[in-house]
Amino acid sequence: MSNHYHPKRITADSRLLHGVLFRARRKDNRQVDGFEERFESFLTRKRPFELRDRFARFVDQGKPGEVSRFYVSVNARDNAKTRTALMHVLIDTDDVDMATIGQMAVSVAMQPEQRAERRWLLDVDNPSWIRVEALRRRIERIYEESEAPGTVTVIPTINGYHLVCSHGFDTRLLGSMLDCVDVKRDALYLYDHARKEAS
Repeated sequence: MSNHYHPKRITADSRLLHGVLFRARRKDNRQVDGFEERFESFLTRKRPFELRDRFARFVDQGKPGEVSRFYVSVNARDNAKTRTALMHVLIDTDDVDMATIGQMAVSVAMQPEQRAERRWLLDVDNPSWIRVEALRRRIERIYEESEAPGTVTVIPTINGYHLVCSHGFDTRLLGSMLDCVDVKRDALYLYDHARKEAS
């Protein structure tokens, strides 16, 4: 085994760093006999569609009928801040198990202070497209009125929708539209989900 590992260096054209989580949750799999929660998390510079094969392998490792989710961090992570924070953890913690350093890097990178962007995620637990579209239009109007241009992307989820907002705003201006909405300033959005076919 070679002991000459050369870490990659960040360049001007390096893609943004994101956190990814594959997860099979009890909430989605109550009907699956012998189900046990599973997850896989990692940092990547790949685009989500480039991880489809890896997600398919995760799904295939589950039990027949099991549902798995594919999440991506709504905000890119700051490489320099993450590296510095990870070094502090390694220096300040006695007897770190080096076999866990990959998961430790993910945990550090996903702390809010390591985000490189300021996107918000609105989690809407309501399957009504009309309601979500009205919410999207209202947020875009708030952006226009505050002279802070922004965009809102709507992503369908299993139970409703995620709205990814390019930056924050005064949520009080939404009034009663905030019912059934969870505002998250740094979170994971649902990119995909899949069910393992029964044998």
